[in-house]
Amino acid sequence: ARGSEVVVEPLVDLFRAQPLGSPGRELVDTVSRFPGPVLTAKDVAFSECPAVEGLRHPEDYQLLWQALVLMQRQAYFSAANPESDLKEISREQDRQMASLLLSASSSSSSAVAAPTGFASASPSWSGPTLSMSSSFMPTSGVSDADVGARLEGERAVERLLFEGQREAAMRCAVERGVWHQALLLSSHMGADIYRGVIAEYACKNFPDGAPLRTLFLLFSGKAAELLQISGGGGGTVSPAVARWRDNVAMMLANRTPNDTVVMLQIGDALLVQDRVAAAHLCYLAAAHSLGYFDDSSARMVLLGTQPSRRRCFVSPLACQLTEMFENARVHARVTPGTAPVPCLATFQPYKLVYAHLLADLGLMTQARRYAETITQAVNGLRSTKQLFSRFFTEALDSFNARTQIRGASSSSSSQGGGGVLTKVFSLFRSTSTAEPPAERKVSGGSKPPSSSSSSIGG
Repeated sequence: ARGSEVVVEPLVDLFRAQPLGSPGRELVDTVSRFPGPVLTAKDVAFSECPAVEGLRHPEDYQLLWQALVLMQRQAYFSAANPESDLKEISREQDRQMASLLLSASSSSSSAVAAPTGFASASPSWSGPTLSMSSSFMPTSGVSDADVGARLEGERAVERLLFEGQREAAMRCAVERGVWHQALLLSSHMGADIYRGVIAEYACKNFPDGAPLRTLFLLFSGKAAELLQISGGGGGTVSPAVARWRDNVAMMLANRTPNDTVVMLQIGDALLVQDRVAAAHLCYLAAAHSLGYFDDSSARMVLLGTQPSRRRCFVSPLACQLTEMFENARVHARVTPGTAPVPCLATFQPYKLVYAHLLADLGLMTQARRYAETITQAVNGLRSTKQLFSRFFTEALDSFNARTQIRGASSSSSSQGGGGVLTKVFSLFRSTSTAEPPAERKVSGGSKPPSSSSSSIGG
């Protein structure tokens, strides 16, 4: 106090004075190092992930952060090169994401630096390749007995072909492991038979979880049934899930029909293990969309967290991750005839919660910029007949008025008090956009499994 005057220091200054590693200091470091709102900072490089060591599976959060950095750079590149072929850009984006996943995989042959830019849309593959052990591929150390058995199998196939029994010859080749002849013969016997032989080849020649097994099963069209993906029910985790980075990387680098179904299955299995960030990365790789808080079938609402974690569902890290995703979506080029994405409508209420946090910490300038960005997004969506709930718009108007008060860094925490955040969060069910029920259904298949209710830091 100075005489009769009471001086209230902003929380941000009080927290910054705390020792390194204290909760208050970590909170301030997390929000102050994030240059949001990112919708108005196109050229900002998001190079540093906040401290995530206290979270479960911190490496998953770091990888998700790096993937979102890459997605933003790719979006800026596509927007800056309108003459480029969108299909080629999409293929290169998949390959760069595959390279990032492989660089983080403990099973890759060597550590490869994450992509730092998106310099070209060349289709040439410059990323790492999987190293295959002797259990994956044939080696030169084949015994004489194996050579003899193969030659005998080839002669048996030949005899059947001399007799005009093509199908029997194909089955003989499969049973004796003469796969080059089995695949060649089946390719002339109809698509279903050919795909069936590919599936048998994959299952008999590659171990569970091998990326080549996954890819060949996708070629066969039977991946969803034969991979038997599970997330640990009964204590068993599918090998394809244990090697999720390698498998998703292989699918991204070699796109096939229904590969997104398998990516979603792997993500669902990771969610059962409470690896939320890893699951969400799989969902993003499958081009899955954000859902609504009150939709039980939604796989993602905020990135890096799940609605089941009611106590700490809306965290600064989750808001920052989702804002990076929104930035990538807004700035990416869209195919001709498709309307551009002005913002992620479902994210605006959570962004307002984040702005309240900034204001409560005393970071009024940044909070005001968020309020302006949210208001602009809401007004833009209103023009497309996408309405927000009355409570949300009133909360936004109230916050805009609050941030315009001069000297609000000290008095803002007393205006509306801490109850503002509680009110905003407790009424999230009414903050989603008023769209028809059919438009609010989340695509992607069956209801995702629920993860445990432990906190994000658990």
